[in-house]
Amino acid sequence: PNSSPNSSQLIDFQISNNGRYVFTIGKNDRTVFMWKIKTGSVETMYQLGGEELQPFYCLIEGGCNGFLYQEMRDLFYYMQILQQGEQVCVPRVVSNRINIGELPDLMRACGYYPSEYEIENLLTDIRYKEFDDTGTVKETVTFCEFVKLFINHKPAYGYPVEKLEECFEVITTFTDEYGRKDMPKDDFIEAITTTGEQVSSEQIFRCLATLLHADTTMELQGQRDFSFMS
Repeated sequence: PNSSPNSSQLIDFQISNNGRYVFTIGKNDRTVFMWKIKTGSVETMYQLGGEELQPFYCLIEGGCNGFLYQEMRDLFYYMQILQQGEQVCVPRVVSNRINIGELPDLMRACGYYPSEYEIENLLTDIRYKEFDDTGTVKETVTFCEFVKLFINHKPAYGYPVEKLEECFEVITTFTDEYGRKDMPKDDFIEAITTTGEQVSSEQIFRCLATLLHADTTMELQGQRDFSFMS
């Protein structure tokens, strides 16, 4: 919302100590506006929204019966299998919780690819969610909490091709010819593993091999040959 007809952007706001008013200021005006907060409508919509994940189904592509939601549920429980070990003979214990440390890989498997900085914020968000009330740090997350985190943190419009092209153009600054449409393979690997939020050679090899459906037999022998990118 705009603070006034002449402002193009809301640049800041503050809530009063009693929670009854909001004060806003716009980008191109010299006026502070005071807004009265009416919570009745919000509380009504909250009641109508339903319980647990019901208000969030509409924010997931395909809803609760769609492919994405079913995939999220399956991967959540598959993470429990990975935690317990895939080659075990004892009966498995299936619960509604996974370790918080599994969240980054689970997010990526569901189509959200956060940076290391975003991962840190996400994990801090869930770990200290109840700290003020209980004084304890959370170490596990439920399926409902995972879905809410996924919806709240994942880009609303996904990853358009234009954004990927822009990111690649930034990577090409590592070469001598900025803005070129391609770059030498070795320069690309070096840029990814030594600049920005660095990833290891092992991580980038596995990611690229998976994306390009390459044979990873050589890695099992302790060698990483990126020739599949040629």
